[in-house]
Amino acid sequence: MAVRADWRCLAASVLILTSAASPVAASSEAATPARSPASAPAGEATPRPGGQPTPLESAAQWATARLSWLADAAQDAADAVLELPRQLLLLPIRLGYYPGLKREQDEIPELVRFPCWREVAAARNSSGGDVPGSVHRLRPQDIAVIAALGDSITAANGAMAYTEDETRLNYRGVSAMGGGRGTWRRYLTLANIMREFNPRLRGFALRPAETGTPLAGLNLAENGALDDSLVHQARRLVLMLRRDPFVDVGKHWKLVNILIGGNDLCNEYCHVDDGKDSADGHRQQLEAALLYLKRHLPRTLVNIIHIPNLLQLRDMQNVPVVCHVKQLVLCSCLFGGAERVKATSVAALLQGYWDAERQLALDDRFENEEFAVVLQPFFLGVESPADVNTWFGAAPDLSYFAPDCFHFSQKAHALIANALWNNMLEPVGNKTEGWRPLMQRFLCPSAEAPYFFTRNNSNKFFDTGRQ
Repeated sequence: MAVRADWRCLAASVLILTSAASPVAASSEAATPARSPASAPAGEATPRPGGQPTPLESAAQWATARLSWLADAAQDAADAVLELPRQLLLLPIRLGYYPGLKREQDEIPELVRFPCWREVAAARNSSGGDVPGSVHRLRPQDIAVIAALGDSITAANGAMAYTEDETRLNYRGVSAMGGGRGTWRRYLTLANIMREFNPRLRGFALRPAETGTPLAGLNLAENGALDDSLVHQARRLVLMLRRDPFVDVGKHWKLVNILIGGNDLCNEYCHVDDGKDSADGHRQQLEAALLYLKRHLPRTLVNIIHIPNLLQLRDMQNVPVVCHVKQLVLCSCLFGGAERVKATSVAALLQGYWDAERQLALDDRFENEEFAVVLQPFFLGVESPADVNTWFGAAPDLSYFAPDCFHFSQKAHALIANALWNNMLEPVGNKTEGWRPLMQRFLCPSAEAPYFFTRNNSNKFFDTGRQ
């Protein structure tokens, strides 16, 4: 992360002590316009021919600039002195000591029923052969396979980590989009929610694992993946499904979650000038992957999940020093020198990425009776965490982040799963943006809307009140 203003204040006191030894050149901006000899006041040196200032004028300009600089430095030093006690108090937090920090969701007691227990009971009592032939009539219990494509966010990088060394692990079992460790009470994930409706669900990851290993399941996301790797991940998914003896590609309904593009915004577009990382380039990469999935995976529902608003990471003040370092490495296109210019540039490109994802979700090529693409926009309303009061002063609530202050913790993955599930049960054009405390709002299929929403059944729902 970029160096914050409070650090600059601390440095100002050092600068003023060394200022006496540092010559300040006369600034051309400080030079006053040349006056004609006739207009020069009595007793003042007459400007030289050609508009050049006299030695007396040059000295006056130098003195004025010097005094102005010293006044600013003195103000910075005064601010630093006033800020010093608070910064010293926050020193333990700067060093990474957060007392009582819990990065995991609170476990839900056994006495608390699953919110959709009536719908679950009905689903389990229904005939197993009652499988719909249309994606627009797809219920939670109809999903036989769940898969996830993307980058380190989808791979749940560092989600259960409490030390810097542990952030290298992909905790795929707790990934909101592709994890299935434990149950929803301890690890709320989309797969664990859907397993209540269909205990025979396949594809979810179980433990920390590298891509392609058995414990990773069909969570094929990769650390550092760019959006041009999405087609490769799609091909690998098709190959794995075809080789799975328990999956009938032509018969079983599949759910594929896609979240990718953050690495292009953070570390690629500002270093590689080839147009690939433009909004149009993002659209082309997503489009190619969707076309491949449509061609090779019938009976598939695809969720495109909006890229999180990376600029909100800049709002967090007083984070540990290691977070500054990590964010410089993990998102060099946003943090570091020329912060304001970078933020403006990334903000514009991020908006372009969001627009491209919306366009693809509305593309008629990606919706028929056996295939549909739906945009789930909950990340648009997610705000940076509010400060919490610690023993050492106010500091960001880092319980939503891994120790690198960049990737999400398991606590945040649970909120993502909750918000994603709700989005899937909301009509296209009327989806909720943002998230709420865990399980505070948890939607269930209803008699009027028993299916996952697509554009097709959303239009019908708006017209008739039923899907």
